[in-house]
Amino acid sequence: MANSEQSYADRKARADLMVAQITAFSPTFAPSDTDLAPDPFGEFVESVGEQNGIVGAHLAAWQNVVQEREDLVKEMKKTATRVLAFLNSNAALAKRLPQAKRAADKLRGMHPKKPAAPEPPEGEPEPKKRNKGDQSYMDIEGHFKALVTAVTGLTGYTPVPEENPITLANLNATLATYRAKNVDLGPLEIAWRDAARDRLELFDGKEGLREKMKAVKNATKAQYGQNSPEYAAVKGIAL
Repeated sequence: MANSEQSYADRKARADLMVAQITAFSPTFAPSDTDLAPDPFGEFVESVGEQNGIVGAHLAAWQNVVQEREDLVKEMKKTATRVLAFLNSNAALAKRLPQAKRAADKLRGMHPKKPAAPEPPEGEPEPKKRNKGDQSYMDIEGHFKALVTAVTGLTGYTPVPEENPITLANLNATLATYRAKNVDLGPLEIAWRDAARDRLELFDGKEGLREKMKAVKNATKAQYGQNSPEYAAVKGIAL
C-alpha cells in the first residue's frame, strides 16, 4: 500500500523517538558509523521532517487550484443554462440557440436519451455497461469556448447589468480564467510529484531513514548487547 501523508508523519515521529532514546544512552552511544551518532542522526531526521513540509506545501498548492477549477466548472455550467435562457427570451436571438444549446448540453454532460436496450434472452447475462468517466477538462474548455462563439457577434445579445456573468465580456473572462487554471495545474503537479519523489528517497532510499534506523538498532545491539536495556529501548521502534 502506498504511503499516505499521515504515514510519513508517523514514521518521522518514530524516528524522533529513536533520536531521543539514543541521546539518553549512558555510556554515550558511539556507533562506528558516526552519521548514526545522536547529533548527526537527529539532524538527518529533521531534514526528513522538512521534506515532509515541502511536500505538504506543494500538495496544498496543487489541491487549491484543483478545487478552484472544480468550483469554476460548476459556475460555468450554471452560466451556460442562463445563456440559453437569455436566447430563449428573445425570438430575434433564436437563430443561435441550436448552436449554443449543443455546446451547453455537452458542457453540462447532457446527452439525448437512448432507447432502452432489449432484454437479453433468458439465461444469458446482461451486457456489461460501459463506465462513463468524468469529462476531460480540455473538453470542458472546448465546450465553453463553443458556447462563447455561439453568442459572439450576435446582434441583440446584450445582457444587463454589466457585471452579469453572461455578458460576452464576462464569458470571455471566465474562459480565460479556466484556461489559466488548466495551465497552472501542470507545473504545480510536477513540483508536488518531484518533491514527493525526493522524500521517498529520503525515507526508503539506499541511505534513507529506514536503513539508518535499522543500522542504529544494529549498532545499539553491538555496543550494549542484545539483552541490554538500551537495545530494548530501540528494537521495538517500527521502521
